[in-house]
Amino acid sequence: MVTMGWVPQVAILAHGAVGAFLTHCGRSSLIEGLLYGHPLIMLPIATDQGPNARFMERRKIGLQVPRDGNDGSFDRHGIASTVRVVMVEEDARKAFVENALKMQEVVADKELHERYIDDFVEKLRSYNKSKSRQLTCSCRQINAAPINVAARSEETTVGSTMDAAAAGSSSPSSPSRPLRLVLCPWLAFGHMLPYLELAERLASRGHHVSFVSTPRNLARLPPLRRHAGGGVVDLVALPLPRVDGLPDGAESTNDVPSDRREPLWEAFDGLAVPFAEFLAVACAGDGPNNERPDWVIADTLSHWGPAAAREHGIPSVMILNASMVAALGCGTRDHGELAATSVFEQPAALGCGRGPAPAGMLRYEWEGLAPMFVASGTSGMSVARRSTLTFEQSVIIATRTCQEWEPEAFLLAARLLGKPLVPLGLCPPSTDGGRGPGMHRDDATVRWLDAQPAKSVVYVALGSEVPLSVEMVHELALGLELSEVRFLWALRKPGGIVNDDNVLPPGFEERTHGGGHGLVTMGWVPQVTILSHSAVGAFLTHCGRSSLMEGLLYGHPLIMLPIATDQGPNARHMEGRKVGLQVPRNENDGSFDRHGIASTVRAVMVKEDARRVFVANALKMQEVVADTELHERYIDEFVLKLRSYSTIDNSSSNVTPHIDP
Repeated sequence: MVTMGWVPQVAILAHGAVGAFLTHCGRSSLIEGLLYGHPLIMLPIATDQGPNARFMERRKIGLQVPRDGNDGSFDRHGIASTVRVVMVEEDARKAFVENALKMQEVVADKELHERYIDDFVEKLRSYNKSKSRQLTCSCRQINAAPINVAARSEETTVGSTMDAAAAGSSSPSSPSRPLRLVLCPWLAFGHMLPYLELAERLASRGHHVSFVSTPRNLARLPPLRRHAGGGVVDLVALPLPRVDGLPDGAESTNDVPSDRREPLWEAFDGLAVPFAEFLAVACAGDGPNNERPDWVIADTLSHWGPAAAREHGIPSVMILNASMVAALGCGTRDHGELAATSVFEQPAALGCGRGPAPAGMLRYEWEGLAPMFVASGTSGMSVARRSTLTFEQSVIIATRTCQEWEPEAFLLAARLLGKPLVPLGLCPPSTDGGRGPGMHRDDATVRWLDAQPAKSVVYVALGSEVPLSVEMVHELALGLELSEVRFLWALRKPGGIVNDDNVLPPGFEERTHGGGHGLVTMGWVPQVTILSHSAVGAFLTHCGRSSLMEGLLYGHPLIMLPIATDQGPNARHMEGRKVGLQVPRNENDGSFDRHGIASTVRAVMVKEDARRVFVANALKMQEVVADTELHERYIDEFVLKLRSYSTIDNSSSNVTPHIDP
């Protein structure tokens, strides 16, 4: 693969597929390559690169490409032979790798390098203070205020230093003032809960976040946390318009069957009016906090958010799913004639759901995307069209991912979108504030787990958005029984079923629960508490993004049964990482049978050699998900991106935002 655009070099060098680094031997590139223990193929070009290469060659970390001593030219044969020595010839490669790993120890020694920084700071502090006094006197003579560097450095926190560095804040006179942000997610808890986690992380940095949704949805959110430093999350309740066909009290996808959501879409589009009124009040300074928002952060589907923001000169961020964008683009990459069409609507132009599925996608997945391109509600807009409108009116695109998690999807999404794509990190679920694993210990499901042996239970949960058909529920049930592995199943009742007695196969609960083999519950369950329990040994999941994070946060191997949207790409990514197995499916209609369920469960839970591999790789992914420092750093970088986004005059309604080059 050859690319001539920007690439995430550190993420590439960190990838398990990379075995060596052909580099010009610039100092930063050498450090990045050796941080991951890669042997080097060296092709220095200018300045200090030649000495750097000779030093690395003396350390036997790799080889330089043969060059003409007069003009520095090289040829294809020299390139090929050097690459093969470093990558293919076993004895030579073994020596280079061993020496690269020795240098890795030096580069990765954080304590060593932090000590050097401490020594440097002490050198600054210990410099002759009389010089400082002389400077102060000189400053006074020219009526300039002296700067007490030492005192300032003691008083300034890391956060305020970062804020001060981010010149170009929407308030140039006070670049470190808290940002005022408005978040508006789609009416699904799979969207609202991650947005709330993002809101809490932004508030923990002192920012003021207005979290916009409907009254009943806000009442069902977990408790908010208190934040030091003045940060706060305000819940802003907008009334959901009443529309024909929407049941009383229905305000989220949890309340409406997946095949009867047109009224919910119509009501959601109707939120444009109350949201515009809320924003107008905030911008007029008549609201309770008397400050206009700096940014609107909109869900992919919340097209009315950026539209209203634009009326008041407020820039918008669109948050999308990078793997979903990559999935949409996988069938359109070779169609240059679609270049002017939004990536969200390109599959419709190719007849999504009709004809053969594109490479990298199964037929039932391709057909399953078709409803995204069908107009719904009185607005006559499809899901894809709503996404396009949000995209067109947003100046920054953000995604809840990181290059350590899915570098390929991130790179492809960035290329397809053509706008700045900012990773937010994974925003894994918080372990405090009423949402952690220590909560709900008295729940019936947790008490049942307390009686099971360690690592003996498969937790089964396939999300709440798209329930299985009764036929597939029966096959899943009989497959779990056939596997002879303990299970805890959080079952979403299939649509159209009135009597709960008809959901499961006859006699299933008596045969399984009666003997202590399994437990099925059709109500809410404390999923994080369940996944943190020592009795759980694997997670049978639909591979929704949040569920994957939660399962891997506790190092569980996966049994994967993707159902819709980005779940197929997520499952393939996890299977490629050898974190678990997908249940065998019919490629045309996506159906599965009990034997496929049973064999996959047993492979992940019972077969020792296979399980050992899956557990080891799940623990590697756990390191990424649980790396709090990594994900907090992504949030810090996101905030800096917002701050560095320049405006002409934040107090004016005629704001023209642009990204600093």
